[in-house]
Amino acid sequence: MKKLLFVFLILLLSTNDVPAQGGKIAVYADPAGAECDMIAPGLGLIIFYVVYTGTPEVQTIAFSAPMPACMSTAVWLEDYYDATYILPPGNSQDGIVLSHFSCEPAPTTVMSITYFASFPLPSCCYYTVLAHPEFPSGLIEASDCDGNTFFPTGLMSTINGNASCPRPILITVPTRETTWGKVKALFSE
Repeated sequence: MKKLLFVFLILLLSTNDVPAQGGKIAVYADPAGAECDMIAPGLGLIIFYVVYTGTPEVQTIAFSAPMPACMSTAVWLEDYYDATYILPPGNSQDGIVLSHFSCEPAPTTVMSITYFASFPLPSCCYYTVLAHPEFPSGLIEASDCDGNTFFPTGLMSTINGNASCPRPILITVPTRETTWGKVKALFSE
């Protein structure tokens, strides 16, 4: 009974401290966000699309999508974002904050990223959208139409995937920082 009470107490106390989850953001092969397994040609331009899906609708989003190490034979050329965005500082490689003039329903193409590959990219190359490196939360941050902050999950996409590529499972659980003293204080009576 004591254990059950402890679990209930932890759940009750933690509900207000856990940041709200909402939506997903990933790199896709198409602007609609339908194909996350991407085939990259051996030589030439490669265009990937960063797409936000899920709820709530998004007005501002801060993230980075740096070129993965497995794309060592490619060079980043440019980012392209729609004219409906306020001109942002930064870029996909170092971190960018994109803000719409209006609220955008999901799915929405956030931007495209163009690379030039001089040699074929390897199989099973994983591309993940990450947090903006200058944001202290360490999470991808976004805001909805009412200005509420939420934390979309950055998903992993596969470039040149095949049957031998393992499918990693990524689970992001935001937590509140605490100390062991505070945790031990819960058990003292």
